[in-house]
Amino acid sequence: IDLSATRGDLAPLLDVTPQYTLAELAANEARMDRALYEKLLVRHSGGVHLLAAPRELADADLISPACVHLALDFAQDIFSEVVVDLETCHRP
Repeated sequence: IDLSATRGDLAPLLDVTPQYTLAELAANEARMDRALYEKLLVRHSGGVHLLAAPRELADADLISPACVHLALDFAQDIFSEVVVDLETCHRP
């Protein structure tokens, strides 16, 4: 999960182009279920799945602590291991 909302870099690093990002999770937080969550992920050829950081800087404000908690809960239910890339600035 790329939580570097203001400068997400995992998608380019993995050379993947996500259709959806953490911003879509935030926008659909109230109706999020496992199937919808899995659609937000982009799969790398090596088998890694990524929930990408928002593409637009303005979308970083949509990411609340509750949204992050939801993303982590789903990830822990689906995967045996979860890696989270945190940004360096201080945000809730």
